[in-house]
Amino acid sequence: MKTYVLIHGAWHGSWCWQKIIPFIQSNGDRVIAPDIDWNNNKTIHTSHNSTPTYVKNLCNQIRKLDKKIILVGHSMGGVVISQIAETIPEHIHLLVYISGFLLANGQCVNDTESLMADSLIQPYLKLSRDNKNILLPTSKLREGLYKDCSLEDYNFALANICTQPITSFTSPIQIADNRFGKISRTYIECLQDMAIPLSAQRIMHGSMKCQAVHSLNSSHAPFFSQSETLSKLLLKL
Repeated sequence: MKTYVLIHGAWHGSWCWQKIIPFIQSNGDRVIAPDIDWNNNKTIHTSHNSTPTYVKNLCNQIRKLDKKIILVGHSMGGVVISQIAETIPEHIHLLVYISGFLLANGQCVNDTESLMADSLIQPYLKLSRDNKNILLPTSKLREGLYKDCSLEDYNFALANICTQPITSFTSPIQIADNRFGKISRTYIECLQDMAIPLSAQRIMHGSMKCQAVHSLNSSHAPFFSQSETLSKLLLKL
């Protein structure tokens, strides 16, 4: 039996995996999809060399599971799984990035801005009035994130989208070759992604030398539009 831990991306929650979870469970494998408390990030405000509190909380959950975790991160969840792998590498068997931010040591998400010229999301992001959160461009959501999703899935996502703190974009990750670097990495490209363009995905996974690369002909949300195909791919890893 395999154990999968599914980590959602920015503005999303565990709800985005609702079609993936039962498929993996039906194969006899275990799967959990925790919600990230992005706002629970007190540690990183005091030192860029400190592990974010939300990463520590996720690590505490994973420590209770097997020591051969397949850790899956979508979009900004890629940053989170890298940080988890650095913190508890002995518990992680494989890292899987689904159109995920795969950053080098010391980078933050904002450092990838130059790769996002063709994105329908990144150039239109705005700060909230209190300067604490990053706001999605509502006029671009359908085409930018959920273009190939059903109207039902799109409306479901629209009803559940969360706030996203600016610190998740500006906080650099701290990873090392002898910890994070020892864990195998697989990247799943989303070929029709208009949020993190394919060119950006390929630069990131090319720079970080993934051991395997797969492709889905999907937008940024294959957990909705290609849930069965994505699930079968994850089960083969």
